[in-house]
Amino acid sequence: MTYQVLDNFLDSADHLALKTLMLGDEFSWNYHYRTTANPQSETDLDDFYFVHHFYQAYEPRSRYTNLLMPIIAKINPKAIIRIKGNLYTRTPVIKHHLDHMDYRFDHEAAIYYVNSNDGLTVLDDGTQIESVENRLLVFDASKNHHSTTCTNAKARVNINFNYV
Repeated sequence: MTYQVLDNFLDSADHLALKTLMLGDEFSWNYHYRTTANPQSETDLDDFYFVHHFYQAYEPRSRYTNLLMPIIAKINPKAIIRIKGNLYTRTPVIKHHLDHMDYRFDHEAAIYYVNSNDGLTVLDDGTQIESVENRLLVFDASKNHHSTTCTNAKARVNINFNYV
């Protein structure tokens, strides 16, 4: 699988603004009862996470979408499909979520890692990308991949961009 990892993606002020917002108590997170559309995840009591929809169905959904402009400008998408923040709570051992495709048509994803922790993004070929703050991972999200929880931080927080 072809992918690209870009460290120190944003300047420190832009990164700090996002991190402070998303890890702060003013930011709204919504409970989601499963991490993938796979029906197997419905029976797993530990398979849940929290999301913040910045951009959904080709339209802005959050008053904070403007803070993402430095990332959007650098990835330069033709069209944005979805942008969502993900918050996975800490678990005693790292839990691997089920493989999934974001959408079943050709598109790219960029995952921006808000905080450093021992959680992973695992690509179709088994490549494991570590969650390092201010890192951007770009890959083909129409291929299987999955997320994990973390054990060494209170939460694993990232922003998922789907675009063409």
